[in-house]
Amino acid sequence: NMINAYMYRGITRDAMDDFNAAIADFTRAARLDTNDVWVYVERSQTFIAMKEYEAAESDLLKIIARGQNTIDASDAFYNLARIYMIWKRWEPAVNYFTRSSRYRTNDPELYLLRGTCKFELADYKGCIKDMDIAIDMDDNLEQAYYYRGLGKIETGLSEEGCKDLVKAKREGHEKAAQVLRQRNCGKS
Repeated sequence: NMINAYMYRGITRDAMDDFNAAIADFTRAARLDTNDVWVYVERSQTFIAMKEYEAAESDLLKIIARGQNTIDASDAFYNLARIYMIWKRWEPAVNYFTRSSRYRTNDPELYLLRGTCKFELADYKGCIKDMDIAIDMDDNLEQAYYYRGLGKIETGLSEEGCKDLVKAKREGHEKAAQVLRQRNCGKS
């Protein structure tokens, strides 16, 4: 009946890629204490590793229900947004990235991913703004230059957009070279 024994054994099994056994341990721990957020945090991560996104979504929503304004909830918001990106559900992904950004203020990947979702929603100005933030935090993000370049082109800033695409290509972004040729801009 020791919840910690199940939790630590589950974590160990997860680390050994024995995901089904880890899920079994986390589930036993959840039965012992349905309010322990740690159980749902660990189990959701294992479900994500297994690509069992519906099960992960269920656990992530439990985390949020138990603590709206906590770091655990922030991570749950972030992971839900990632799942919704996989499902191409862009609007809820943007919403959850925004909620997570209250805690993850220095995470360039969050802004890169949220900006990508905004691009998919044709919110090009929002995309550019998020990519600006991501690039300010880490100027080596080829994906951020790529999407910012596309966003600028879509908003009529073709010359600036082409410069970003050239930078993305130099940083190694494979699609950037193709887009440069299609748009007939910059040196490809």
